[in-house]
Amino acid sequence: MSGTDDNITVASSTATGPRRANQDEAVAVRLQGQQNLWEFEALAGVADGMGGHAAGDVASRIAIETVTEVLSLRTADSSPLVEELGDSEPAEAMARAVRLANLRIYQQAQAEASQHDMGTTLTLVGLTHDTALVAHIGDSRGYLINESGIHQITQDHSWVAKQVREERMSEEQAARSPMRSQVTRTLGFEDNVDPDMLAIPLEPGCIYLVCSDGLTEVMSPDEIAETLRTTGTLQEGCEALVQEAIEADTPDNVTVACVEFGHLERGKAAAVPPAHQEITEELYPAAITRARGASEFDMQRIKPLLGAAAVALVIVAVLLLRSCLLAPAQQVAEGEQAEAQPASAVELPPLEEGLAVKVLVLDGNLVAAANRHVQISIHPPGDFEHEPRTTFGPTGDYTRALSVEEAGKWAGESCTLKLSVKGDYVYVRTVPEDLDIYLDKKIVKNRRIKASSLTGEPARIGFYFPANDKSGYTVALTQIDAANLPAIDETSSSHE
Repeated sequence: MSGTDDNITVASSTATGPRRANQDEAVAVRLQGQQNLWEFEALAGVADGMGGHAAGDVASRIAIETVTEVLSLRTADSSPLVEELGDSEPAEAMARAVRLANLRIYQQAQAEASQHDMGTTLTLVGLTHDTALVAHIGDSRGYLINESGIHQITQDHSWVAKQVREERMSEEQAARSPMRSQVTRTLGFEDNVDPDMLAIPLEPGCIYLVCSDGLTEVMSPDEIAETLRTTGTLQEGCEALVQEAIEADTPDNVTVACVEFGHLERGKAAAVPPAHQEITEELYPAAITRARGASEFDMQRIKPLLGAAAVALVIVAVLLLRSCLLAPAQQVAEGEQAEAQPASAVELPPLEEGLAVKVLVLDGNLVAAANRHVQISIHPPGDFEHEPRTTFGPTGDYTRALSVEEAGKWAGESCTLKLSVKGDYVYVRTVPEDLDIYLDKKIVKNRRIKASSLTGEPARIGFYFPANDKSGYTVALTQIDAANLPAIDETSSSHE
Protein backbone atom coordinates (compact mmCIF):
# COMPACT_ATOMS: atom_id res chain seq x y z
CA MET A 1 0.00 0.00 0.00
CA SER A 2 1.09 3.63 -0.36
CA GLY A 3 -0.10 7.11 0.43
CA THR A 4 1.18 10.67 0.17
CA ASP A 5 0.21 14.13 1.33
CA ASP A 6 2.36 17.25 1.05
CA ASN A 7 5.77 16.37 2.47
CA ILE A 8 4.90 12.99 4.04
CA THR A 9 4.71 9.74 2.07
CA VAL A 10 3.94 6.26 3.39
CA ALA A 11 4.31 2.85 1.77
CA SER A 12 4.52 -0.84 2.64
CA SER A 13 4.93 -4.26 1.07
CA THR A 14 4.89 -7.85 2.29
CA ALA A 15 5.34 -11.40 1.00
CA THR A 16 4.89 -14.86 2.48
CA GLY A 17 8.22 -16.15 1.17
CA PRO A 18 8.94 -19.86 1.74
CA ARG A 19 6.55 -20.14 4.69
CA ARG A 20 3.09 -21.66 4.41
CA ALA A 21 1.41 -18.56 5.85
CA ASN A 22 2.30 -14.91 6.36
CA GLN A 23 2.46 -14.06 10.05
CA ASP A 24 3.71 -10.51 9.44
CA GLU A 25 1.43 -7.49 9.60
CA ALA A 26 2.19 -3.91 8.61
CA VAL A 27 0.69 -0.45 8.80
CA ALA A 28 1.67 2.55 6.70
CA VAL A 29 -0.96 5.24 7.01
CA ARG A 30 -1.25 9.00 6.66
CA LEU A 31 -3.29 10.64 9.44
CA GLN A 32 -4.96 14.02 9.73
CA GLY A 33 -2.68 15.53 12.33
CA GLN A 34 -4.82 18.53 13.24
CA GLN A 35 -7.80 16.29 13.96
CA ASN A 36 -5.77 13.62 15.71
CA LEU A 37 -5.85 13.55 19.51
CA TRP A 38 -2.05 13.64 19.74
CA GLU A 39 -1.44 15.22 16.32
CA PHE A 40 0.20 12.17 14.81
CA GLU A 41 0.54 12.75 11.09
CA ALA A 42 1.70 9.30 9.95
CA LEU A 43 2.33 5.79 11.24
CA ALA A 44 4.56 3.02 9.92
CA GLY A 45 4.86 -0.26 11.76
CA VAL A 46 5.67 -3.95 11.37
CA ALA A 47 4.71 -6.85 13.63
CA ASP A 48 6.26 -10.28 13.11
CA GLY A 49 4.06 -12.94 14.72
CA MET A 50 5.48 -16.08 16.23
CA GLY A 51 4.18 -19.34 17.56
CA GLY A 52 3.58 -21.20 14.28
CA HIS A 53 0.52 -23.30 15.00
CA ALA A 54 -0.20 -21.02 17.96
CA ALA A 55 -1.54 -18.19 15.81
CA GLY A 56 1.35 -15.81 15.36
CA ASP A 57 -0.70 -14.17 12.63
CA VAL A 58 -3.43 -13.43 15.18
CA ALA A 59 -0.92 -11.80 17.53
CA SER A 60 0.62 -9.59 14.85
CA ARG A 61 -2.81 -8.54 13.58
CA ILE A 62 -3.98 -7.59 17.08
CA ALA A 63 -0.80 -5.56 17.60
CA ILE A 64 -1.12 -3.54 14.41
CA GLU A 65 -4.88 -3.03 14.71
CA THR A 66 -4.58 -1.86 18.32
CA VAL A 67 -1.80 0.69 17.85
CA THR A 68 -3.51 2.02 14.74
CA GLU A 69 -6.83 2.33 16.58
CA VAL A 70 -5.30 4.16 19.53
CA LEU A 71 -2.94 6.51 17.70
CA SER A 72 -5.51 7.57 15.10
CA LEU A 73 -8.12 8.57 17.71
CA ARG A 74 -9.76 11.95 17.28
CA THR A 75 -11.07 14.28 19.96
CA ALA A 76 -14.63 13.68 18.78
CA ASP A 77 -14.34 9.91 19.13
CA SER A 78 -16.56 8.31 21.73
CA SER A 79 -14.09 5.53 22.52
CA PRO A 80 -13.34 5.03 26.25
CA LEU A 81 -9.68 5.29 25.24
CA VAL A 82 -10.13 9.02 24.65
CA GLU A 83 -11.00 9.63 28.28
CA GLU A 84 -8.23 7.33 29.49
CA LEU A 85 -5.45 8.70 27.28
CA GLY A 86 -6.65 12.20 26.48
CA ASP A 87 -4.07 14.03 28.61
CA SER A 88 -1.13 11.92 27.49
CA GLU A 89 1.85 13.29 25.62
CA PRO A 90 2.34 11.69 22.19
CA ALA A 91 5.19 9.49 23.43
CA GLU A 92 3.18 8.24 26.40
CA ALA A 93 0.18 7.62 24.15
CA MET A 94 2.36 5.49 21.86
CA ALA A 95 3.77 3.53 24.79
CA ARG A 96 0.26 2.95 26.16
CA ALA A 97 -0.94 1.81 22.75
CA VAL A 98 1.80 -0.82 22.72
CA ARG A 99 0.92 -1.91 26.26
CA LEU A 100 -2.75 -2.22 25.29
CA ALA A 101 -1.80 -4.31 22.26
CA ASN A 102 0.25 -6.55 24.52
CA LEU A 103 -2.62 -6.94 26.97
CA ARG A 104 -5.10 -7.82 24.23
CA ILE A 105 -2.75 -10.47 22.82
CA TYR A 106 -2.11 -11.89 26.28
CA GLN A 107 -5.82 -12.07 27.13
CA GLN A 108 -6.63 -13.69 23.78
CA ALA A 109 -3.88 -16.26 24.31
CA GLN A 110 -5.15 -17.11 27.77
CA ALA A 111 -8.74 -17.45 26.56
CA GLU A 112 -7.97 -19.63 23.52
CA ALA A 113 -5.99 -22.82 24.19
CA SER A 114 -4.84 -23.17 20.58
CA GLN A 115 -3.28 -19.68 20.75
CA HIS A 116 -1.67 -20.00 24.16
CA ASP A 117 1.91 -19.66 22.94
CA MET A 118 1.44 -16.84 20.44
CA GLY A 119 3.39 -13.59 20.49
CA THR A 120 4.73 -10.91 18.18
CA THR A 121 7.43 -8.34 17.72
CA LEU A 122 6.46 -4.72 17.07
CA THR A 123 8.46 -1.83 15.68
CA LEU A 124 6.50 1.38 15.20
CA VAL A 125 7.30 4.91 14.01
CA GLY A 126 4.86 7.79 14.50
CA LEU A 127 5.45 11.26 13.07
CA THR A 128 4.23 14.42 14.77
CA HIS A 129 4.86 17.85 13.27
CA ASP A 130 8.46 17.95 14.56
CA THR A 131 9.41 14.53 15.93
CA ALA A 132 9.63 10.88 14.94
CA LEU A 133 8.63 8.71 17.90
CA VAL A 134 9.78 5.10 17.86
CA ALA A 135 8.40 2.22 19.94
CA HIS A 136 10.10 -1.15 19.73
CA ILE A 137 10.05 -4.64 21.18
CA GLY A 138 11.50 -7.80 19.57
CA ASP A 139 13.90 -8.30 16.68
CA SER A 140 12.11 -6.48 13.90
CA ARG A 141 14.16 -3.39 13.10
CA GLY A 142 13.91 0.32 12.53
CA TYR A 143 16.26 2.32 10.31
CA LEU A 144 16.70 6.00 9.47
CA ILE A 145 17.90 6.69 5.93
CA ASN A 146 19.02 10.25 5.18
CA GLU A 147 21.71 12.06 3.22
CA SER A 148 24.35 10.73 5.63
CA GLY A 149 23.48 7.07 5.03
CA ILE A 150 21.50 4.44 6.92
CA HIS A 151 21.42 4.17 10.71
CA GLN A 152 19.80 1.47 12.84
CA ILE A 153 17.59 3.15 15.45
CA THR A 154 16.47 0.06 17.37
CA GLN A 155 18.31 -2.60 19.32
CA ASP A 156 17.39 -6.22 18.63
CA HIS A 157 15.87 -8.01 21.61
CA SER A 158 17.51 -11.33 20.78
CA TRP A 159 19.95 -13.69 22.38
CA VAL A 160 22.70 -13.12 19.82
CA ALA A 161 22.29 -9.33 19.92
CA LYS A 162 22.83 -9.44 23.68
CA GLN A 163 26.01 -11.46 23.17
CA VAL A 164 27.27 -8.88 20.68
CA ARG A 165 26.49 -5.98 23.01
CA GLU A 166 28.35 -7.75 25.82
CA GLU A 167 31.28 -8.41 23.43
CA ARG A 168 30.94 -12.17 23.79
CA MET A 169 30.26 -12.62 20.09
CA SER A 170 31.14 -10.72 16.92
CA GLU A 171 28.57 -9.47 14.41
CA GLU A 172 29.79 -12.12 11.96
CA GLN A 173 29.41 -14.90 14.54
CA ALA A 174 25.93 -13.64 15.44
CA ALA A 175 24.87 -13.70 11.78
CA ARG A 176 25.89 -17.37 11.51
CA SER A 177 24.71 -18.50 14.93
CA PRO A 178 21.95 -21.14 15.05
CA MET A 179 20.58 -19.10 17.98
CA ARG A 180 19.97 -15.95 15.95
CA SER A 181 16.19 -16.53 15.83
CA GLN A 182 15.83 -16.68 19.63
CA VAL A 183 13.90 -13.52 20.58
CA THR A 184 14.14 -12.44 24.22
CA ARG A 185 11.28 -9.90 24.37
CA THR A 186 7.89 -10.02 22.64
CA LEU A 187 4.33 -8.84 23.01
CA GLY A 188 1.84 -11.31 24.46
CA PHE A 189 4.06 -13.33 26.78
CA GLU A 190 2.89 -11.59 29.96
CA ASP A 191 0.20 -9.07 30.83
CA ASN A 192 2.49 -6.05 31.09
CA VAL A 193 5.36 -4.88 28.92
CA ASP A 194 7.16 -1.62 28.25
CA PRO A 195 8.66 -0.94 24.84
CA ASP A 196 11.95 0.78 24.11
CA MET A 197 11.15 4.40 23.22
CA LEU A 198 13.09 6.93 21.18
CA ALA A 199 12.44 10.47 19.95
CA ILE A 200 14.26 11.81 16.89
CA PRO A 201 13.86 15.36 15.54
CA LEU A 202 12.39 15.50 12.06
CA GLU A 203 14.64 16.72 9.26
CA PRO A 204 13.58 17.02 5.60
CA GLY A 205 14.84 14.33 3.28
CA CYS A 206 14.67 11.26 5.52
CA ILE A 207 12.99 7.86 5.43
CA TYR A 208 12.03 5.82 8.47
CA LEU A 209 11.94 2.15 7.55
CA VAL A 210 10.71 -0.71 9.75
CA CYS A 211 10.97 -4.32 8.69
CA SER A 212 10.71 -7.93 9.82
CA ASP A 213 13.80 -10.11 10.10
CA GLY A 214 12.89 -11.77 6.81
CA LEU A 215 14.57 -8.72 5.23
CA THR A 216 17.53 -8.24 7.57
CA GLU A 217 18.41 -11.96 7.47
CA VAL A 218 19.46 -11.62 3.82
CA MET A 219 20.11 -7.91 3.17
CA SER A 220 22.65 -5.61 4.78
CA PRO A 221 21.75 -2.05 5.84
CA ASP A 222 23.78 -0.62 2.94
CA GLU A 223 21.90 -2.82 0.47
CA ILE A 224 18.59 -1.66 1.92
CA ALA A 225 19.59 2.00 1.58
CA GLU A 226 20.87 1.51 -1.97
CA THR A 227 17.59 -0.05 -3.07
CA LEU A 228 15.55 2.82 -1.64
CA ARG A 229 17.83 5.35 -3.30
CA THR A 230 17.72 3.75 -6.74
CA THR A 231 13.95 3.28 -7.06
CA GLY A 232 11.66 5.97 -8.34
CA THR A 233 9.10 6.07 -5.52
CA LEU A 234 8.83 4.95 -1.93
CA GLN A 235 6.27 2.28 -2.82
CA GLU A 236 8.52 0.94 -5.57
CA GLY A 237 11.36 0.86 -3.05
CA CYS A 238 9.34 -1.20 -0.57
CA GLU A 239 8.28 -3.65 -3.27
CA ALA A 240 11.85 -3.92 -4.57
CA LEU A 241 13.18 -4.70 -1.10
CA VAL A 242 10.66 -7.49 -0.62
CA GLN A 243 11.41 -8.94 -4.04
CA GLU A 244 15.17 -8.82 -3.44
CA ALA A 245 14.74 -10.62 -0.12
CA ILE A 246 12.73 -13.36 -1.84
CA GLU A 247 15.39 -13.70 -4.55
CA ALA A 248 18.06 -13.92 -1.83
CA ASP A 249 16.24 -16.96 -0.41
CA THR A 250 14.95 -15.38 2.77
CA PRO A 251 13.85 -18.17 5.14
CA ASP A 252 10.88 -16.22 6.48
CA ASN A 253 8.02 -13.87 5.69
CA VAL A 254 9.35 -10.47 4.66
CA THR A 255 7.62 -7.16 5.35
CA VAL A 256 8.64 -3.50 4.98
CA ALA A 257 6.85 -0.29 5.97
CA CYS A 258 8.20 3.22 5.40
CA VAL A 259 7.36 6.83 6.07
CA GLU A 260 9.27 9.55 4.23
CA PHE A 261 9.46 13.15 5.46
CA GLY A 262 10.33 15.55 2.68
CA HIS A 263 12.04 13.92 -0.26
CA LEU A 264 15.23 11.90 -0.02
CA GLU A 265 17.35 12.51 -3.08
CA ARG A 266 17.33 9.45 -5.32
CA GLY A 267 19.97 8.21 -7.69
CA LYS A 268 23.19 8.73 -5.74
CA ALA A 269 25.01 7.06 -2.89
CA ALA A 270 25.35 8.77 0.46
CA ALA A 271 28.59 10.65 1.06
CA VAL A 272 29.26 11.61 4.65
CA PRO A 273 32.33 12.68 6.61
CA PRO A 274 33.43 9.79 8.87
CA ALA A 275 32.96 11.83 12.06
CA HIS A 276 29.33 12.55 11.20
CA GLN A 277 28.75 8.86 10.50
CA GLU A 278 30.19 7.80 13.84
CA ILE A 279 28.27 10.40 15.83
CA THR A 280 24.98 9.54 14.17
CA GLU A 281 25.42 5.82 14.68
CA GLU A 282 26.18 6.42 18.34
CA LEU A 283 23.26 8.80 18.83
CA TYR A 284 20.28 7.06 17.30
CA PRO A 285 20.45 3.56 18.87
CA ALA A 286 20.37 5.10 22.36
CA ALA A 287 16.88 3.94 23.20
CA ILE A 288 16.01 3.44 26.86
CA THR A 289 14.66 0.09 27.97
CA ARG A 290 12.35 0.50 30.95
CA ALA A 291 12.31 -2.01 33.75
CA ARG A 292 9.11 -4.02 33.96
CA GLY A 293 6.70 -2.49 36.44
CA ALA A 294 8.37 0.92 36.65
CA SER A 295 5.81 3.66 37.13
CA GLU A 296 7.62 6.62 35.57
CA PHE A 297 7.89 7.01 31.80
CA ASP A 298 11.47 7.36 30.55
CA MET A 299 12.32 8.50 27.06
CA GLN A 300 15.26 10.17 25.44
CA ARG A 301 14.21 13.67 24.39
CA ILE A 302 16.08 15.36 21.59
CA LYS A 303 15.06 18.92 20.70
CA PRO A 304 14.45 19.67 17.03
CA LEU A 305 17.52 20.86 15.20
CA LEU A 306 17.30 24.51 14.22
CA GLY A 307 19.70 24.63 11.32
CA ALA A 308 22.71 23.08 9.72
CA ALA A 309 25.10 25.29 11.70
CA ALA A 310 23.65 24.04 15.01
CA VAL A 311 23.56 20.34 14.19
CA ALA A 312 27.03 19.48 15.47
CA LEU A 313 26.54 21.42 18.72
CA VAL A 314 23.21 19.74 19.43
CA ILE A 315 24.58 16.26 18.79
CA VAL A 316 27.59 16.86 21.03
CA ALA A 317 25.34 18.21 23.78
CA VAL A 318 23.03 15.21 23.56
CA LEU A 319 25.95 12.82 23.69
CA LEU A 320 27.34 14.55 26.77
CA LEU A 321 23.97 14.45 28.50
CA ARG A 322 23.57 10.85 27.51
CA SER A 323 26.95 9.88 28.95
CA CYS A 324 26.10 11.61 32.23
CA LEU A 325 22.45 10.70 32.60
CA LEU A 326 21.45 7.86 30.31
CA ALA A 327 23.95 5.23 31.41
CA PRO A 328 23.14 5.59 35.14
CA ALA A 329 19.42 5.54 34.32
CA GLN A 330 19.85 2.34 32.34
CA GLN A 331 21.85 0.80 35.17
CA VAL A 332 19.04 1.60 37.60
CA ALA A 333 16.44 0.20 35.19
CA GLU A 334 18.46 -2.97 34.68
CA GLY A 335 18.84 -3.31 38.44
CA GLU A 336 15.08 -2.96 38.93
CA GLN A 337 14.44 -5.50 36.20
CA ALA A 338 16.84 -7.96 37.77
CA GLU A 339 15.05 -7.54 41.08
CA ALA A 340 11.62 -7.97 39.48
CA GLN A 341 12.73 -11.07 37.57
CA PRO A 342 14.80 -13.29 39.88
CA ALA A 343 17.09 -15.80 38.20
CA SER A 344 16.34 -19.50 38.25
CA ALA A 345 17.46 -21.41 41.33
CA VAL A 346 18.44 -24.36 39.12
CA GLU A 347 21.66 -24.55 37.12
CA LEU A 348 20.99 -25.43 33.49
CA PRO A 349 23.14 -25.71 30.33
CA PRO A 350 23.23 -22.79 27.86
CA LEU A 351 20.45 -22.61 25.29
CA GLU A 352 22.80 -23.30 22.37
CA GLU A 353 23.10 -26.86 23.69
CA GLY A 354 19.35 -27.33 23.39
CA LEU A 355 16.12 -26.48 25.16
CA ALA A 356 16.59 -27.92 28.66
CA VAL A 357 13.88 -28.55 31.26
CA LYS A 358 14.72 -29.94 34.69
CA VAL A 359 12.25 -31.13 37.34
CA LEU A 360 13.38 -31.86 40.88
CA VAL A 361 12.41 -31.65 44.55
CA LEU A 362 13.87 -28.57 46.21
CA ASP A 363 13.13 -27.48 49.80
CA GLY A 364 10.01 -29.63 49.91
CA ASN A 365 8.64 -28.28 46.61
CA LEU A 366 8.38 -29.72 43.14
CA VAL A 367 10.39 -27.28 41.03
CA ALA A 368 10.61 -27.06 37.24
CA ALA A 369 13.20 -24.87 35.53
CA ALA A 370 14.03 -24.16 31.89
CA ASN A 371 16.77 -22.31 30.03
CA ARG A 372 14.18 -20.69 27.74
CA HIS A 373 10.59 -19.65 28.29
CA VAL A 374 8.42 -22.68 27.65
CA GLN A 375 4.86 -23.76 28.32
CA ILE A 376 4.47 -26.77 30.60
CA SER A 377 1.78 -28.70 32.44
CA ILE A 378 2.35 -30.63 35.65
CA HIS A 379 -0.45 -32.54 37.32
CA PRO A 380 -0.54 -35.05 40.17
CA PRO A 381 -1.29 -38.77 39.92
CA GLY A 382 -4.76 -39.65 38.68
CA ASP A 383 -5.70 -36.11 37.63
CA PHE A 384 -6.12 -36.51 33.87
CA GLU A 385 -9.21 -34.34 33.46
CA HIS A 386 -7.42 -31.05 33.97
CA GLU A 387 -4.10 -30.03 32.54
CA PRO A 388 -3.21 -26.65 34.05
CA ARG A 389 -0.58 -24.89 31.98
CA THR A 390 1.99 -22.34 32.95
CA THR A 391 4.85 -20.60 31.21
CA PHE A 392 8.18 -20.23 32.94
CA GLY A 393 11.79 -19.79 31.94
CA PRO A 394 15.28 -18.68 32.92
CA THR A 395 14.09 -15.71 34.98
CA GLY A 396 11.76 -17.73 37.20
CA ASP A 397 10.91 -21.31 38.09
CA TYR A 398 7.63 -23.21 38.39
CA THR A 399 7.09 -24.26 42.01
CA ARG A 400 4.46 -26.59 43.40
CA ALA A 401 4.14 -27.49 47.09
CA LEU A 402 4.40 -31.21 47.87
CA SER A 403 2.94 -33.08 50.78
CA VAL A 404 5.34 -34.03 53.54
CA GLU A 405 5.10 -37.64 52.40
CA GLU A 406 5.87 -36.78 48.75
CA ALA A 407 8.73 -34.47 49.67
CA GLY A 408 10.34 -37.15 51.85
CA LYS A 409 9.81 -39.96 49.35
CA TRP A 410 11.17 -38.06 46.35
CA ALA A 411 13.95 -36.02 47.95
CA GLY A 412 16.98 -36.11 45.67
CA GLU A 413 15.00 -37.17 42.58
CA SER A 414 15.41 -35.18 39.36
CA CYS A 415 14.66 -35.52 35.64
CA THR A 416 16.19 -33.46 32.83
CA LEU A 417 15.01 -33.28 29.23
CA LYS A 418 16.99 -31.63 26.40
CA LEU A 419 15.58 -30.97 22.91
CA SER A 420 17.50 -29.64 19.92
CA VAL A 421 17.23 -29.72 16.13
CA LYS A 422 19.92 -31.05 13.81
CA GLY A 423 19.05 -31.55 10.16
CA ASP A 424 15.70 -33.28 9.77
CA TYR A 425 15.51 -34.54 13.34
CA VAL A 426 14.75 -33.35 16.85
CA TYR A 427 17.20 -35.02 19.21
CA VAL A 428 16.17 -35.93 22.74
CA ARG A 429 18.64 -36.33 25.58
CA THR A 430 17.58 -37.16 29.12
CA VAL A 431 18.92 -37.60 32.61
CA PRO A 432 18.52 -40.34 33.64
CA GLU A 433 19.32 -41.82 30.24
CA ASP A 434 16.51 -44.37 30.44
CA LEU A 435 13.82 -41.74 31.10
CA ASP A 436 10.78 -42.71 29.00
CA ILE A 437 9.61 -39.89 26.71
CA TYR A 438 6.12 -39.66 25.23
CA LEU A 439 5.16 -37.76 22.08
CA ASP A 440 1.45 -36.95 22.23
CA LYS A 441 1.13 -39.72 24.86
CA LYS A 442 2.83 -42.35 22.67
CA ILE A 443 6.22 -43.56 23.84
CA VAL A 444 9.26 -42.54 21.77
CA LYS A 445 11.34 -45.65 21.14
CA ASN A 446 14.59 -43.91 20.21
CA ARG A 447 16.27 -40.62 20.97
CA ARG A 448 15.31 -38.71 17.85
CA ILE A 449 12.03 -37.55 16.35
CA LYS A 450 11.35 -36.49 12.76
CA ALA A 451 11.15 -32.71 12.76
CA SER A 452 8.20 -32.89 10.39
CA SER A 453 6.18 -34.63 13.10
CA LEU A 454 6.66 -31.56 15.32
CA THR A 455 5.39 -29.09 12.75
CA GLY A 456 1.79 -28.01 12.41
CA GLU A 457 -0.48 -28.82 15.32
CA PRO A 458 1.09 -28.26 18.77
CA ALA A 459 2.94 -31.35 19.95
CA ARG A 460 3.08 -32.59 23.53
CA ILE A 461 6.27 -34.14 24.85
CA GLY A 462 5.94 -35.66 28.30
CA PHE A 463 7.51 -37.85 30.98
CA TYR A 464 6.82 -39.07 34.51
CA PHE A 465 8.42 -37.69 37.68
CA PRO A 466 10.09 -39.49 39.39
CA ALA A 467 11.59 -41.15 36.32
CA ASN A 468 9.18 -43.64 34.71
CA ASP A 469 7.02 -43.77 37.85
CA LYS A 470 3.44 -43.69 36.55
CA SER A 471 2.19 -43.22 40.09
CA GLY A 472 4.05 -39.88 40.22
CA TYR A 473 3.50 -36.54 38.54
CA THR A 474 2.89 -36.15 34.82
CA VAL A 475 5.11 -33.47 33.24
CA ALA A 476 4.50 -32.28 29.68
CA LEU A 477 5.86 -29.58 27.41
CA THR A 478 2.60 -28.69 25.70
CA GLN A 479 3.51 -26.38 22.80
CA ILE A 480 6.45 -27.89 20.94
CA ASP A 481 7.29 -26.96 17.36
CA ALA A 482 10.57 -27.93 15.73
CA ALA A 483 10.80 -24.45 14.20
CA ASN A 484 11.03 -22.92 17.68
CA LEU A 485 13.65 -25.29 19.09
CA PRO A 486 17.37 -24.46 19.22
CA ALA A 487 19.14 -25.62 16.09
CA ILE A 488 22.54 -27.29 16.27
CA ASP A 489 24.86 -26.57 13.35
CA GLU A 490 25.33 -29.54 11.01
CA THR A 491 29.10 -29.22 11.40
CA SER A 492 28.94 -29.60 15.16
CA SER A 493 29.60 -32.84 16.96
CA SER A 494 26.92 -35.50 16.67
CA HIS A 495 24.35 -36.25 19.33
CA GLU A 496 24.49 -39.37 21.36
